[in-house]
Amino acid sequence: MRNWKTETENRVKWIQAALASAGANGVVFGNSGGKDSALVGILCKKACDNAVGLIMPCQSGRNYTVDKTDGEALAEKFGFAPAGNLWRRRRVPDPTAVGLTHDFLRQNLLPGGFFVDATCGNGGDTEFLCRLAGPGGRVLALDLQQQAVDNTNARLAAAGLSDIGRAVQADHANLA
Repeated sequence: MRNWKTETENRVKWIQAALASAGANGVVFGNSGGKDSALVGILCKKACDNAVGLIMPCQSGRNYTVDKTDGEALAEKFGFAPAGNLWRRRRVPDPTAVGLTHDFLRQNLLPGGFFVDATCGNGGDTEFLCRLAGPGGRVLALDLQQQAVDNTNARLAAAGLSDIGRAVQADHANLA
């Protein structure tokens, strides 16, 4: 009788060794919605944290839409999320620089504080800081570009955070 656990572990180790040998830190695999690509997706997920699945319906005897729907359902079940035309598995917690910075700030900033976002861009970090500051805090966001200021203020208004934060056109180099 086959030992499926051992066979799975061996295949996962093989994928990990192939990644190490190639100097790669992730996997891209095609998912047609069928059993074979489903298995490949599961093995890739077990082998590494950075896996990207391409929905590639095979257009076999089944309907294209059914294949695509099956592939997407499988991807979602195993922690993949849409990222443009790809499905990408995200690590939890988010290992990106932004994710790590937000984690640090969550642990070290207290509600009710005054926070400055020195380059507000489209307002993602400004919104994050407003939520940390809470109703008793304030956030001032700066950017050289008027469009960034307008985008940030619109984002804060849409999120109901205009009473906590606002963006102004300014150069942070002149803050001193």
